[in-house]
Amino acid sequence: MKKQKSEEIIYGLNACLAVFAKRPSSIIRCYLDKNIKQKLGDSLKVLAKQKSAYHLVEKDELDKITNTTHHEGISLLVNKRPITRPVQAFSKLKGKVLVVALCGVQNPHNIGAIARSAAHFGANGIILPENFDPPASSYRVAEGGLENLIIANGTDEEILELKKLGFKLIAPSPHTGTSLDKFNFPSKSILILGAEGVGLDKKFEKKCDILLNIPGSGTVESLNVSAAAAVLLFVARKPN
Repeated sequence: MKKQKSEEIIYGLNACLAVFAKRPSSIIRCYLDKNIKQKLGDSLKVLAKQKSAYHLVEKDELDKITNTTHHEGISLLVNKRPITRPVQAFSKLKGKVLVVALCGVQNPHNIGAIARSAAHFGANGIILPENFDPPASSYRVAEGGLENLIIANGTDEEILELKKLGFKLIAPSPHTGTSLDKFNFPSKSILILGAEGVGLDKKFEKKCDILLNIPGSGTVESLNVSAAAAVLLFVARKPN
């Protein structure tokens, strides 16, 4: 499927259903396996009203269009959401605010899994690196989670601007820090997650307000970043 720089491809049934629910006007084109047409319900009527095309195709053709076999019978070509910056996105939110910042996380499945957990546990949004768009596979793994989060692109410096506005920067650490079972998340929190394997940049880690250790058996060094995110987000959702 050809796309412009201002467009992106999304596939996966729940990911696409979330687009129909949250931003149907962004849909340019829909490719659909005829065997799941009935699962779309009134969603296809939305396309007809806004004169967006949908095409019934065989699975093999959809495999070629999406360059994957994991499309779950549907793919959308959509206009990207407007880029927003961290301060613009989160500084004026009221009540308890929880944001996840991915500082180096690159695996599409981890990005999708983190977004799914963030949406499930009620986080407000996610900060992605500068000039980074979630790949289509991340949307599929997120199961609609990315559509239910405010997405911002930002640098480390922009995240630190939020710290100046009262947000606490909180990062997991496998070797040091406060035990998670003894910690209450503050009213404005940014959960900082570092790259797979190497973790968070040490210079940036020193600028975090709180390092959290997830207690375990000690038989392995640490959790996968998406698993750690889910545990932290579960605890963060509890009222103070």
